[in-house]
Amino acid sequence: MIEKLVHYLRDKGEAASSTELAEEVLRMRRPPPSAAERLLESVVRESPAILRTPDGRWALADAAAMPPPLSECTFTLCVLLPERAPAWTHWAALGCTQMRPNGAQGEVRSWKFERGRSRRIGTALAGLIGWIGDGPLLFDGFGNQISLFYRAAREAAGLDPENPVWSLRQLARRTHADAALASREDLASRLGVRALQSDSIELMTAHLAELFGAWCEQSGIDALSSLSDFEEWLEAGDEKIDFSRYAFDRDFLRTCPRAPGVYLMRDRSGSLLYVGKAADLARRLSCYFTGRYGRDDKTERLHKSLYDIELRVTGSELEALLLEDELIKKHQPPVNTQRIVHPRPGQRLSRYPRILVLPASDPDRAMLYFYNPDHALQNLETDRAAPDLDRIRDMIISVFFTAADRTGEDERSEIAASWLSLHQEEVRSINMRLVSRPEEAVRLINDHLCDPDRDGERVLFY
Repeated sequence: MIEKLVHYLRDKGEAASSTELAEEVLRMRRPPPSAAERLLESVVRESPAILRTPDGRWALADAAAMPPPLSECTFTLCVLLPERAPAWTHWAALGCTQMRPNGAQGEVRSWKFERGRSRRIGTALAGLIGWIGDGPLLFDGFGNQISLFYRAAREAAGLDPENPVWSLRQLARRTHADAALASREDLASRLGVRALQSDSIELMTAHLAELFGAWCEQSGIDALSSLSDFEEWLEAGDEKIDFSRYAFDRDFLRTCPRAPGVYLMRDRSGSLLYVGKAADLARRLSCYFTGRYGRDDKTERLHKSLYDIELRVTGSELEALLLEDELIKKHQPPVNTQRIVHPRPGQRLSRYPRILVLPASDPDRAMLYFYNPDHALQNLETDRAAPDLDRIRDMIISVFFTAADRTGEDERSEIAASWLSLHQEEVRSINMRLVSRPEEAVRLINDHLCDPDRDGERVLFY
């Protein structure tokens, strides 16, 4: 995160306020100034690279702000087995090791899974993402490891990693443009490394490190001074996108809203190929057309069939998650191979009765979510200035003051609980454990709706 702030301040060339950095770098949406201040202070507290200016803004601390040289940047190499799976629940093992372009390598870490043990996979991914911080991830680029990694991070671990994710095949195409790289064996042959296929996650991870080391020696990247220079070098060699094959152009990507929502990818006949959600539609869609996020076989196939993209802006990331789940169930898009919402019973802190007050896509309206572990999740959109208090009261009675009515697992509730586990301190909510009467809850909701800045000391990004 510090490196992202440093890069932003260097490109800007002058100091920036906490609110600007929170919006542009940390991707917060309309953060209250006090919340942005506290968050930036916590992020840069121990970094000598960024200092506070006399007028309260943030600026680079000259020489101390220089990023580490590329040779000292750490890449986390990852292998998932099998490399091609119908869903992430079919993974048998995850292996990773950390390596620098100068050849320094850490130990190999590995996790083995029993099929369907989503909680074990979620724990492993959460540990991996926490271990690597915001550094780059590198896969070999064969199979559908990258595509399933993103989905599993969100569905099994409740995380949405923003790390650069590249593939070694992508890097090799930059330096060996004439080489046919249809398999790991082709890649090994081109780099002069012995080929290997094994069921051992430790051996396959060590082999990926051997391939990456050989590529670093042959690529000449030691001429690049930093990770940001490496990103620019990689993107400069990307195959230029021919937008004439699509119903949209590059301007469409540039003007995508910086807002949460759902995107629907269609082929030329109008058939739905894929449904995805994003906390930031502009950032997520740009990933499909830049080198910052490596492609695997699944993404390559999607590009070949893609013709048009439809956007549906939502008021919050939670609304986007629920809409994505609804559309996948309704249309069964062929590229959405993972359709099961897996319960995560370990997330106990988020599982208590509460009412969430979140934005709607219309800024004059709000979306209320009525969450009770003993009932199915309910939601209601209402006008901020003139809320329908009778409907709100009826919903409160139904969800919080009647006997439990859930039978089996409610996927919408699981989605909400997972999202809440990541945003405990970031959203407005009314703790219904402290509310004794429906009328009291109605009053609290009305207070929130009529005074948008109420409770403004809390971090609010949706």
